[in-house]
Amino acid sequence: MPKNMKKRPLLSILLQIPVYTMVVGLISTICDIFYELYFLFKYPKFKYLFVIEGSDIDTDVEACYIPTPYYKILKSLKTLKSLLKGFEDSIFIEIGSGSGRAMFAASSKGFRHIIGIELSKTLCDLSEQNLKIHLHKETNYKILHCNEKDISFPDLIDNADKEKIRSLVFYLGGTIISIQNLTKLKELNNKFDIYIVNVGPLQDRATYDVIEENGFSVVFEKFKENKDKPNIIQKFINYSGAFSTSYHLPQGYRIYKNK
Repeated sequence: MPKNMKKRPLLSILLQIPVYTMVVGLISTICDIFYELYFLFKYPKFKYLFVIEGSDIDTDVEACYIPTPYYKILKSLKTLKSLLKGFEDSIFIEIGSGSGRAMFAASSKGFRHIIGIELSKTLCDLSEQNLKIHLHKETNYKILHCNEKDISFPDLIDNADKEKIRSLVFYLGGTIISIQNLTKLKELNNKFDIYIVNVGPLQDRATYDVIEENGFSVVFEKFKENKDKPNIIQKFINYSGAFSTSYHLPQGYRIYKNK
């Protein structure tokens, strides 16, 4: 515990948190847990990793690998479907596809063209195993083991015209699109409706500004930011003196569309 941090009774900390914030946080946590258990019981052969260090999954990334909660995947796909009116003529591209769970969910909701981009060879192999077993039989998919920065998005979808594709969906589960690829997406503006689904949490607010500066606007937002007060978990972590956390981690998801 830092020398300049004084311990305070846990009860006094809890009493400072607005009841609404506590209730919303509790409901969100319960939903996440329920849907994780639901997924585990419904798809027991689907293998995926929970929180794990980046160094343990053969990447140079220092941040931990944390899979996107299944509840948020389903909610964001439901919202996306209401915007697109269907997924059959769209390509789903996930940056940081992990074990393939969001790709699988996208397929089950109607996407027939899916691409995963993953830096970790371990996770690429794991997702390949999962999708071979669980993916819809009519789904065309591929998993690319590489850094997103090394890919040209226009080249990635060079056969889209043949498939009569109308929309591109870039799914970010706590990852980002590089500025160079955001710029290249402008080349596709006249050909496709392009959506970027940004699922939190992300700590870098500048990420959102970059997306908007490159010709995208928010068409749906279900994001909550704690700019002033930490949530109950962050309060407890700081109280215990284990480590310091940011008080304004965005939680939820945003959907952007090209103008």
